[in-house]
Amino acid sequence: MNILDQIVAKKRAKIESRKSNISIEALQESISAITPTNAFAKSIQVSIASKGVAIIAESKKASPSAGIISHDYDPAKIAQTYERLGASCISVLTEEDFFFGHHDDLIAVLEKINIPVLRKDFVIDPWQIFESKNLGADCILLIASILSDHQIHEFAELSNAIGLEYLIEVHDEAELLRVSDIPHALIGVNNRNLKDFSVNLDTTLRIREKLDPAQLLISESGIKSKEDIAYLMHHGVNTFLIGESFMRDSSLLAAITND
Repeated sequence: MNILDQIVAKKRAKIESRKSNISIEALQESISAITPTNAFAKSIQVSIASKGVAIIAESKKASPSAGIISHDYDPAKIAQTYERLGASCISVLTEEDFFFGHHDDLIAVLEKINIPVLRKDFVIDPWQIFESKNLGADCILLIASILSDHQIHEFAELSNAIGLEYLIEVHDEAELLRVSDIPHALIGVNNRNLKDFSVNLDTTLRIREKLDPAQLLISESGIKSKEDIAYLMHHGVNTFLIGESFMRDSSLLAAITND
């Protein structure tokens, strides 16, 4: 069993436990008054128009590939720094067993910042979509490699219905083809192979070639320097989700957004 399979297995068990505390029907009822904003995509588009680049800065305590990144992890303080340094949006890792996150991290961040927030987790059940909306997330992550075609379309339709944006993450051309007919999707390209953790920035460029130039594409993982950003921007990519590099040195974010 690879690491991705392990994460999904743990996540499935946790969801079943949480369902016993609050039903999906209760979650549905509590979101009836929440108004959709489409703020996440708009914030990215505004940044691209004004700066030529948009950054989704990620707050996370740890990862399976890097181990513990921050021993004194304060997601709200980190997110405030990111906002001050010019991030367009914030991503918050809420997976508990492998990234040491928690949904309380998302709540803490939402209380302190004024830019849109992505809840980054491993969504495998509609219950999580309603939970994410109730927590206040603007956007969720849908990972193509852990979802069936039916699930991807079902989760996208459900998110649309409740006014929740979604970033669909793909790793290769085959996964892109599976999601190419889903409207309103933001497409994220994970440059990291989640099965062996190898990284190749050219993964983004291969996917970029398959997309309409007007389609919003977000390059994720393995971006460590201004040179990496410059390389990808030279090939027409202008939106990036960056976590570990900013967690270790937030001045990189300022260097990118103020260039």
